[in-house]
Amino acid sequence: MPQTTNESSTLVGDSFRDAVCTLLRTQYPDAATEANINGTKVDIVFTRVDFGKRLKMGVECKNYDTPLTKTQIEREIYLKYHPLLESRAIDGVLVVSRKALNSAAGDYMRGWRLAAHLTIQELEESLLGIRRYIEALADLRPTDDAAYIEARFQKRDGEALENLKDWVARPTGNGLAILGSYGQGKTSLARRVAGHFAKNYLHDSTQRIPILKRLGEVVHETRLEGLLGAEFTADSPAQGYQFATFEHLNHSGRLLVILDGFDEMKHAMTASDFFSNFREFNRLLTGQSKVILLGRPNALPSGAQDLVFRGTKKVGGQRVASIEFNQWEEWSLAFFDETESRALLGSLLTRLTASYEAAGRFTYMQGFAQERAAEVLARVPPDLLARPVHVQLIAELAADPGFDFEGFNRYRLYDHFIRSMVERDTTQKRARKAIPLKERLQFQRDLAWWAWRRIGKVQGSFSREEIPSSLLVDFSEGNATDEEGKLNEYIVSTLTEEKDSGVLYFAHRSFQEFLVAERLRLAKPDPNAHAEYSTHLTPDIFSFLNQAPDLQYVLDWYDTLRGSAGLLSPEYIKFFAAFPHLVGHIVKRELGAP
Repeated sequence: MPQTTNESSTLVGDSFRDAVCTLLRTQYPDAATEANINGTKVDIVFTRVDFGKRLKMGVECKNYDTPLTKTQIEREIYLKYHPLLESRAIDGVLVVSRKALNSAAGDYMRGWRLAAHLTIQELEESLLGIRRYIEALADLRPTDDAAYIEARFQKRDGEALENLKDWVARPTGNGLAILGSYGQGKTSLARRVAGHFAKNYLHDSTQRIPILKRLGEVVHETRLEGLLGAEFTADSPAQGYQFATFEHLNHSGRLLVILDGFDEMKHAMTASDFFSNFREFNRLLTGQSKVILLGRPNALPSGAQDLVFRGTKKVGGQRVASIEFNQWEEWSLAFFDETESRALLGSLLTRLTASYEAAGRFTYMQGFAQERAAEVLARVPPDLLARPVHVQLIAELAADPGFDFEGFNRYRLYDHFIRSMVERDTTQKRARKAIPLKERLQFQRDLAWWAWRRIGKVQGSFSREEIPSSLLVDFSEGNATDEEGKLNEYIVSTLTEEKDSGVLYFAHRSFQEFLVAERLRLAKPDPNAHAEYSTHLTPDIFSFLNQAPDLQYVLDWYDTLRGSAGLLSPEYIKFFAAFPHLVGHIVKRELGAP
């Protein structure tokens, strides 16, 4: 027998009522439907404690397609509940509807003592207690120092935000891992997405509520309850927050959870702790949830990436699905093209010059920012301007009208880049502060030199397993508790990246050449080292050495050169002959000696 319209309406109404009751039970476990109070059937009844007093609340659920009117409230709700309130059978009434009230109905509800109205979305927000948090996210800017250049993903058309909006709207797929190397703007994108969805929600409460969590603050193994509890009880206090409410809303598709910086989290814990935390993240991938995870791909060896992102592991040489880890969709951020680099550079220079001029530091000629940007684009290699963070560093230099890019040789440019990049990891990433800048720089130099002189190997790439433990012997442990953790503490840097195959490589070959030059310049070689130097030094490394500001190292090298028993190339000998101060030293101290 076909279902009648009234039966259909009843089922829809019952479904709405049950959804409201399930939501209320996340904080009020005694919430029950179809309660009979003094002969009156009440949709839902629950008990709440207010200043130590237990209050019995009645809930009326209205799943109407149109807003409730004043007349409907008077006839259908007030006449039903007023006697119960008068007899104190209940202490209050909550009306929950699908639609917001019209003006007259809203005024009526506000004038009815002991009664209140909420849409189901307002009830969700009220129970979660994060209105101020959402408002703060809505005010969040992707960057604080310039106009934001919309990010893009590799192999995807359009802007990253538009791609992500489409992904969130899709009925399939719970988890998305966004991978990007240093300085590509992962955190800026996380802030951009959180801010966009927060504004959307404040405008339309049927949209998802964004939750943004920085994982760099996680320093130990932790359950989701603790991770989110710390966020909403300490970092961003939310009155009445309960994890059960969060869990329910996540499962039912009301949230968009954004977890930023899983690579920073890895620095602060053992591999076992890291995997435990990823198991916790997998608890979020349930029902209609949508979870975005951002970080550097080189935080993990390829085998670990297969496990935590793709949900597969190797057994007997074959890949099999893991029951512990879910599969995340993986997208990679694209590097800036010339148009994007130009746009960001122009924005930064405009802001910086305006700031300096207002402070009375510099006076600029008209059109300075545009001309300076053109000069930078002409002098700095395009691939060094492909990351937002690089553009920012160059813009800071270019904003000083007295700064001469002609005189700022290649050595000084790279020294500024690399120190700034590694310092950024040390000072701005909380999880990485345990290791001093000096040691991070020295490890990068030692790693570059080790990789550069391997026989029969590609100089710029290597696997984690190949890195000798001897490179780490004299360095601080940081937050690591084992050798693997210590290696990861040092290897996840701004200077090395990881390919899909798990092979590590220096982000730019010239970075490695500069690091090699610095490694050799800062260490006095023993006599036997010169033959090795002679074999492995290239014109580009010689160029960096020639441009170094302190040339004392040349005298130190010469001091041990005479004891070298190995074969030396003509180019290596010519390198020494190119320094007038060394020639003067030889004439004065040796040829002129008695």
